[in-house]
Amino acid sequence: MVLVYLDSTCRDTHSKVLAFAITRHQTDENFGNRVFERAVTAGERNALGSILLPLISAKETYTPVASGQSAKVALASSALILDVSQAQLTFEGGKSTGLLLSQFTEISAVSELLDPDFYAPWYFAAFPQGVKLSGELGLEMTLPTYEGSHAYLPQDTQGAAAKTYYMLLLATDMSNGVVVPKGVGQLVGTKVIALKHHINSLNHVGVVYIPQAYNTLVKEYLDGDLPLTGFVSTLRREIRSVRQGDKPLSMTGPQ
Repeated sequence: MVLVYLDSTCRDTHSKVLAFAITRHQTDENFGNRVFERAVTAGERNALGSILLPLISAKETYTPVASGQSAKVALASSALILDVSQAQLTFEGGKSTGLLLSQFTEISAVSELLDPDFYAPWYFAAFPQGVKLSGELGLEMTLPTYEGSHAYLPQDTQGAAAKTYYMLLLATDMSNGVVVPKGVGQLVGTKVIALKHHINSLNHVGVVYIPQAYNTLVKEYLDGDLPLTGFVSTLRREIRSVRQGDKPLSMTGPQ
């Protein structure tokens, strides 16, 4: 349990949003860090609850990354490919270069809060947490296998008779530390290619299907006729109206 006490003599404001950074001991490389913001109130006992430090996979390694570099960045055993040629990355201390590691993470091991309406069964988790993104980031991810194959994926995403399957991109919102919808990608074979997004953090990145019934809504967002907030709120309302039990329909696969 983490407790924070903000002295009531603080004259800036009664409530403040503070940034917290929790790191592993320098000699223990098995754990990642946590970076998040929380609102606290002066003169009160502010309990942040238990803070989970994520485990680092022994099979993944850190990769040097520089803002604007021309070479693509392969993370998570090459399942996550980043194009940072038009992007700015800000590491700790304001540095534009640093080391990044990303790993496949099941939902049970996610260390941040998830949007209750849009959540995936797995994510790519990046370390160190707290690296900020701006500019245009190219993003491509290979979906994991299920029971050793990709047979669970639609087989008609390529070729002359290909159908369009849009995927909702989920990523950490740096303003509140919650993994929320941040854009749209398209499923092509076994990969999801980002088409348009507003991702400003790689802490956690995942995808869920968008039912094809909402392709027109997706196109409005992609064409710029609908902002991200309007797109997400409309999709959230539609999904809630047809929810089956506690599981949003967008999680059950292509429809």
